[in-house]
Amino acid sequence: GNLHKAEVRRLSTELGLPTATRRESQDICFIPDNDYRPFIAKRIPLKSGDIVDTNGKVLGRHSGLAQYTVGQRQGLGLTSNKRLYVIRLDAANNRLMVGAKDQLLSNRLCASQLSWVSGKAPGESANITAKVRYKSPEVAAKLHLDDGVAEVNFQQPQWAIAPGQAVVFYQGDTVLGGGIIEAPEPPLPSQEE
Repeated sequence: GNLHKAEVRRLSTELGLPTATRRESQDICFIPDNDYRPFIAKRIPLKSGDIVDTNGKVLGRHSGLAQYTVGQRQGLGLTSNKRLYVIRLDAANNRLMVGAKDQLLSNRLCASQLSWVSGKAPGESANITAKVRYKSPEVAAKLHLDDGVAEVNFQQPQWAIAPGQAVVFYQGDTVLGGGIIEAPEPPLPSQEE
């Protein structure tokens, strides 16, 4: 509705509602201990596959792509003298690609399933700020629209842009809209050796 969060909290307190003092959460409320893996495993059959580096070299096996997320470092089950992170989930080939942390940096993303607060797009091209995750800051970017797809070119590389997640577009204090990330640009070459 039309109430700000602070007003809702105040009204909840006045009405004696138990939610008035409840801590705010961005997690999935029905998942015990915020561990979604068992929830997914009960509902979706998991199929193991190869864990590969960015050159395609097999490093190990994964227990099902639904168990991993882009940017994840813990729980990969790999032994390496380098820190490895999930770079990409390749569902078509059931492969989990891992690499160096700096390979998660991208200057660009494409998004679809666009939604505009005003009901219409801001034009073919616009200077905006954008966010690729809840706690990240807004970053200056150039937005290009073509046939229902947004191409976002960031002024600064963004870390661990994950397909399937939301991107939100802003101009000043105004939310323009957003979309679902299809793909970041290919991983940047690693600077780590």
